[in-house]
Amino acid sequence: MVKTKPYLCMGISRFLGSVGFLVCSYKIFQILNEKWELGINQLIDVSSAGIKGYGAFALSIIVGLFGLIIGQIIGASIPVKSDKLACNITIAWHYLANTIIVWSLLATTATSIILGRDIAKEFFTIAGNTYTIITVIIAAIGSQLIFLSLGISGRISLSGNLELGTSLARLLPLTIGVGMGILQFWIFGLNVFMGIAIGFFLPFILIPICAKMWQKDMLMRNPIYNNF
Repeated sequence: MVKTKPYLCMGISRFLGSVGFLVCSYKIFQILNEKWELGINQLIDVSSAGIKGYGAFALSIIVGLFGLIIGQIIGASIPVKSDKLACNITIAWHYLANTIIVWSLLATTATSIILGRDIAKEFFTIAGNTYTIITVIIAAIGSQLIFLSLGISGRISLSGNLELGTSLARLLPLTIGVGMGILQFWIFGLNVFMGIAIGFFLPFILIPICAKMWQKDMLMRNPIYNNF
């Protein structure tokens, strides 16, 4: 039987761990890029620097893992007494992290299909950093809107209007996903119909993944979540 930790909030722990990873890995990569004179401006350019580029990338990941561990330890040491607050933070975190990952993969793949291999390579070489930033922003905002929409739908269902709550739980995430897709591809002047397609499929991929992950994290705090 796993020993639970009543004041543990895995959402905070994972968030600070991710911050530690990103800060440490990015800083080390910057230092090595400058010291080894690699001339890498975007991640896609790593291969152009040869073995040194891959070496710098690998070292930055290793150092980032130490930052991840330290951040998670710090986060786990922050007590959150409210079970509801810990649950909301943890769910919000999983929607944020997983949406960024899933959306980045969907958007990048769809963009490559639209542009074709050669043009896509040139596009990401020129606008890779801008594309990544905008993709992450759209995913971050969309993730929290989906999280909030599911929370509102759940409260409506619990208030006695199960039919309306269920309908909103299905329609709102789809609407948000489609909106994300339209915005993503409109910004870069690409075919928005591809954005509509990936936005439509986003909730079907995202929601089951997040549901399983936040439940597993909350089990470390309270065994009652085994019944969810």
